[in-house]
Amino acid sequence: ARIAVMERPGEALSDFSDSLLKGEFAAGITLCTVTQLDISSTRIRNDLQQGTDIQFLVPYAVRQYIAEKSLYQS
Repeated sequence: ARIAVMERPGEALSDFSDSLLKGEFAAGITLCTVTQLDISSTRIRNDLQQGTDIQFLVPYAVRQYIAEKSLYQS
């Protein structure tokens, strides 16, 4: 198996992650450079509870499921 590693915005790789990228398993690990978006499940729940639109944070099917199940309502 190969492992893809992506950093979260504002967070550095942990010492453990850094050691893996330099250790014997490094060939099986790929550090991916991506446009970092500050999106987390906590943010999505908070936005929904405050009535903030999450249109650009999650796919349509996810928004639809959340609405159908009345999830994360205050």
